[in-house]
Amino acid sequence: SLSLSPLSLSLVCVTPGLQQQRQQQQQQTEGFVASAREAVNAVIAGLDPDRPTLPRGDCDGCFPNTREELETHDLVIVGDLDPKFLNAEERGWLRDFVNSGGGLIFVAGRRGHTARFADGEMAPLLPVRFVELEVEKLAPRRLRLTPSGKRAPSLSLVEDPDENEAIWELLRPIRWVQRAESLPGADVWVETKPGGREAAQPV
Repeated sequence: SLSLSPLSLSLVCVTPGLQQQRQQQQQQTEGFVASAREAVNAVIAGLDPDRPTLPRGDCDGCFPNTREELETHDLVIVGDLDPKFLNAEERGWLRDFVNSGGGLIFVAGRRGHTARFADGEMAPLLPVRFVELEVEKLAPRRLRLTPSGKRAPSLSLVEDPDENEAIWELLRPIRWVQRAESLPGADVWVETKPGGREAAQPV
């Protein structure tokens, strides 16, 4: 279940290029909005493959077009978004938004666009250093909670700690990774289980 405090949230999602995948992304976003039961502004980039843009303006489904409007929100979630969808000024807004107390979540994806934010205005906001820019396919790898993750209430799927840890390790394994190292001061909550010559990777 997803539990959110009464916040005004701005959710920025990138839609994959194929029409079927774009529809799936839109359905997932609508599901998030329905679950949140709060003010969520879902912005989907690249809906028109011939003119891939990020909708902007003072409207639902649009990215805020002023710094002041962005600052009325509490949280921005950036999916596997190519940085080219945001201009330098907007990336600067997001940096200042975080520095003034706003929340920012990057959700990496198979396209590997998150690593591209490591160069530019938003680089200081990333909690990891990307070892490789390209996404790498893996043999299926299970997830596990780190000691910090075991203490995080938001990762508790059940009340019993041992049962919760076991559930996390039974979740569907991941099959790709964008190799990264956590930076000093970053707190990793979930990582891949090491196997063979493969070390654990922060998730």
